[in-house]
Amino acid sequence: MITSKNIHINLWINKDYHHMKSHITLTYEPLNLDYYVSQASDPSCGAISVFIGTTRDNFDGKRVVRLEYEAYAPMAERKINKIIEEASKLWPLHSAIVAHRLGHVPTTEASIIIVCSSSHRTESLMAVSYIIDHLKAEVPIWKKEIYEDSGAWKANKEWRHPMDIQNRTLAQNIENLESEYKDREKVDDIGPSLNR
Repeated sequence: MITSKNIHINLWINKDYHHMKSHITLTYEPLNLDYYVSQASDPSCGAISVFIGTTRDNFDGKRVVRLEYEAYAPMAERKINKIIEEASKLWPLHSAIVAHRLGHVPTTEASIIIVCSSSHRTESLMAVSYIIDHLKAEVPIWKKEIYEDSGAWKANKEWRHPMDIQNRTLAQNIENLESEYKDREKVDDIGPSLNR
């Protein structure tokens, strides 16, 4: 768990996901939207889509004064990288950038910025939505809401335990194999009659 206020992880991954540029930042510093948008900009792109998650001042009738984020950084970086790679396989992106703030995040400030660029808007809009949904469900970043008189760690409603994901995938694979087997049985039943 990261506890030092001086940790700043800034990784340009530059893996070749269809010649896509990717960038992941986990930082205790305020996030700079203009910087990330400039990194995603390219003359070949007709769209840059952005998601900014901010700290709101209320939850369930309580006044929120700030959020506090903690992360297991090495795993968070690997998970985010995997999500970006998956998005790049689904949509032709020029770049995908994820910046997540750690530590204290006062109200109205950004806790996460996701920027995707592509030739057309649909791809970048879909990729931004995919990345935030999967990030919230799979990445080990934890949030504590600090109220005027107390605080509470918040369970992420979208978070899925890795074994749940693995079991769901296994169940889908079994279902696909069963379906394929049934289809083969139908072909085998028809097969002999075709040879007559």
